[in-house]
Amino acid sequence: MPGPGTSLADRRRVERLEALGFQVASGSEPTADGWPSAVYQTTDEGSSIDFELSDGYYLPIGVRVDPDAGPAEDGWPRVLFREVDHGDGDSQRVEFVRIPGGSCAMGDFTPSGGRLRDNAALPVHRVTVSGFYMQRFEVTIGEIAAYYRGLRVAEAEWPHHPFRDYVRRVQDAFGLHQARRHPASCLDHIEATRLAAGLGGRLPTEAQWEYAARSRGKNHVFVGDDRERALILVEGAGSLPVATVPVEEGAEDQTEQRVADLSGNVSEWCRDYYEAYPETPSPDPDPWVRPAGRAGLHVVRGGSLFDGEANARTFDRSDPFDRINLAEYVGFRIVIKPPAIGPALGAD
Repeated sequence: MPGPGTSLADRRRVERLEALGFQVASGSEPTADGWPSAVYQTTDEGSSIDFELSDGYYLPIGVRVDPDAGPAEDGWPRVLFREVDHGDGDSQRVEFVRIPGGSCAMGDFTPSGGRLRDNAALPVHRVTVSGFYMQRFEVTIGEIAAYYRGLRVAEAEWPHHPFRDYVRRVQDAFGLHQARRHPASCLDHIEATRLAAGLGGRLPTEAQWEYAARSRGKNHVFVGDDRERALILVEGAGSLPVATVPVEEGAEDQTEQRVADLSGNVSEWCRDYYEAYPETPSPDPDPWVRPAGRAGLHVVRGGSLFDGEANARTFDRSDPFDRINLAEYVGFRIVIKPPAIGPALGAD
């Protein structure tokens, strides 16, 4: 909190940040317009996400606005990106696309049509989400390797032997360069949550995931409303050396906002604990199922190369996974929610 010599306007800016769940980072200096240069957010899981004032917005460290992409319809930048340096002349661009907020009827909205409906995705209930950024593809092996390298953690010391074994098998099958583009897999929910924070974001809530997969809540049974494209990376693990492919290879399922690879390749962890859907609309914006009193089961969304067509549907809920499950066909992607204030938004 600013000291007694700080101006009233500056204190009010800090109070607004704190009301949104952000704290001023130690050593942060005010900018010329009075905003703190660095803030952080402590997640419910106890991790810390660091933000810095960049391009007029508070963004996770290393994340920048793509000036060529223009604004989204809600006025926020359409695309954020991070350049991942792999340390040997190879780099990787990681994009995050804007998903403007809104409401949708979440769940299996299809009529029965002579078949059983997805009981786990019933009853249909209305949810509201505020705007956020979603990673365009799943988090890759290369992103995690670069993160650990920044922490000076050698590969032999990476957590979870199954993940290290998976990485070696992908490298043996495809070589180091291509392996970096494969989605991370064999990480449990605990480690995926920690890594998401280290990479500057969080796992998506189940409501965020479905809202994004349905192109902001439209009645799309398959991503992009295109069944054929959505099934390209579903049901094919038996013909591959490992049960994944590089994230940009064959990922032709795209939402209208250009989020890709939601249907197949690997399924994805969500932030929520698993429970049956409520009978009534969620009373809170950005709902998610918190851990208090819950068993250690978490939601997994999207299909994989181990799955069939049903799992590729946008509203499908896979059987819940224990938080320490290390399934080879479960990965994750992150969402970023900057504080909705800053010079670029004219807030004061």
